[in-house]
Amino acid sequence: MSGRTSGASNQPRERLRVIAAIEAWRERDKMHRRVRALLTMRVVLVLIAAGHAAAALAVIGYAGWGLWTPFSRRSDVATVVVPSLSATAEAGRAAYDRRCLQCHGLHGAGNAAGPPLVHSVYRPAHHADVAFALAVRRGVRAHHWRFGDMPPQADASLDEVEAITRYIRELQRGNGID
Repeated sequence: MSGRTSGASNQPRERLRVIAAIEAWRERDKMHRRVRALLTMRVVLVLIAAGHAAAALAVIGYAGWGLWTPFSRRSDVATVVVPSLSATAEAGRAAYDRRCLQCHGLHGAGNAAGPPLVHSVYRPAHHADVAFALAVRRGVRAHHWRFGDMPPQADASLDEVEAITRYIRELQRGNGID
């Protein structure tokens, strides 16, 4: 009988050892999961920081090489060659001089008050003619330039806006902006 007793008494100890081993394994597993989570978070943060740094360097480099001129508020004006204009564009020129010249400068070249309209930013592929009409009707929040928002010009007629747009488009074509 003593053999049975000693075997029976070892059973709880063995069971305790197994339970202790399982608990130790669970603790190590928890620790490993925490370490993996921390490493993953660190890697993600490093990648985010690297992405922001790369983006910042790209912006600085782009701006530094003068490739990002639309975002600068330049006081100098573009040189605009005035080509021969159609009758509609001539009417647009007169309307432009009355309504737009003060902010957008002579022949759409820009000035200290507003951006040039004879610029690749306003090429037809980027700003369709309807964009000019909407800008006049609704106004525009500053997004390409730092001149501030353009207020709506609600008193301008649709015919005037179409003529002004034609004038700007002919100026753009005459200056190599298609």
